[in-house]
Amino acid sequence: MRNSAVANVDFITITIRQEREREREERESEDESERERASARSRARRGESARAGAARRRSRAASARAPRARGRARARASR
Repeated sequence: MRNSAVANVDFITITIRQEREREREERESEDESERERASARSRARRGESARAGAARRRSRAASARAPRARGRARARASR
């Protein structure tokens, strides 16, 4: 009798834990799809594809690096 009661409590604890895990995963996937929808909306506003957005981010990163490269070239030339 005692054993089956303990097993039952364990089973309930495990089921609750699994349920919480499932709910958390559902929330996370909802957040993710909401983020994707939001970025798709902002892209649609700008009228560009996902590829264009990635290219824009890359070019922004490159232009942030460019002044440093110019400064290094100038420093090398003045030596």
